[in-house]
Amino acid sequence: MPYFKCTPCRLRIDGRGPEMDLVDGRCPTCGGRLAPVRQLTEVVGFQSFRLGQPSARSGEDERDAQRWLDEGGSVSSEAVARSAPPPKP
Repeated sequence: MPYFKCTPCRLRIDGRGPEMDLVDGRCPTCGGRLAPVRQLTEVVGFQSFRLGQPSARSGEDERDAQRWLDEGGSVSSEAVARSAPPPKP
């Protein structure tokens, strides 16, 4: 099966597309390793990640993914700090 998935992010990527070359086997959202899909039923309801695809959040996901790729696909402490939930009082 030529698809890969990130279960925590509920994201699927076509392994034959240019997106797979760009993400280098890692989830463009969380940076975790992508897992191969053995059956299509594993990714029912997962969002497809494609370059240039409009998102439900007005392109925010694509800008984040592109920024991640532009930075070499690594996770910076600044990015982690921005996405961390606020501390509980």
